[in-house]
Formats: sequence, structure tokens, C-alpha cells
Amino acid sequence: MSWSRAFSRMYSTNHEQLQEIEYLTKQVDLLRQMNDQHAKVYEQLDSAARDLEKSNQRQAQENRTAQHRIQSLTETTDGLQTHMEGLQKQVDELKASRSKRDLAASHRSLAAQRMSCLKEIYDLQQDK
Repeated sequence: MSWSRAFSRMYSTNHEQLQEIEYLTKQVDLLRQMNDQHAKVYEQLDSAARDLEKSNQRQAQENRTAQHRIQSLTETTDGLQTHMEGLQKQVDELKASRSKRDLAASHRSLAAQRMSCLKEIYDLQQDK
């Protein structure tokens, strides 16, 4: 019976060890699955980080381009403002010059009318 008992105990121990091996195998499989899932998550995070970095670089370049465009438009606006002020000054000068010409022409016209009146008066006196 001792041999039978020893065999039974060995069988029982072997059975327990097989159950423990199955349990540990399932645990290893579960850990591998979790590890694979974590690896996928890390890959997705890495991909998202690369995409964000590319987007950030693109937006930084767009920002620099927009800043240059703003600077260029500001310079153009300043130039146009200066040009407009110069044109306004020319308009004012032309108006002033025109006013002087008109005044001079008016004086000439009055002088001509006076001369005509004086001539008529002179002619009338000569006729008398």
C-alpha cells in the first residue's frame, strides 16, 4: 500500500502542479495580451505625438508667413498713406493756385470793365 500511496500522492502533486502550470500559463497569456494592448496604445500615442508635432511645425510656418504678410501689408499701407498725403498736398496747392489765378482773372476782368467804362466816359466827353 505504501507504493500505492506514494503513487497517489505523486499523482496528486503532479495534478496540482499541472493546475498551477495552467493557471500560470493563463496569467502569462493575459499579461502578454495586456502588454500587446499597452504596446498598441504606446504606438498610437507616438503616432499622435508625431502628427501633433508636424501640425505644430506647419502652424508655426503658417504663423511666420502670416507675420511676414502682415509686415508687408503694413509697409504697403504706410507707403500708400504717405503717397496719399503727398497727393492731398498737391491738391491743396492746386486749389490755392487756382484761387490765385481766379482772383487775378477776376481783377483783370474788373480792370477791363473799368477801362471800358473809362473809355465810354472819355468818348462821351469827347463827343460833347
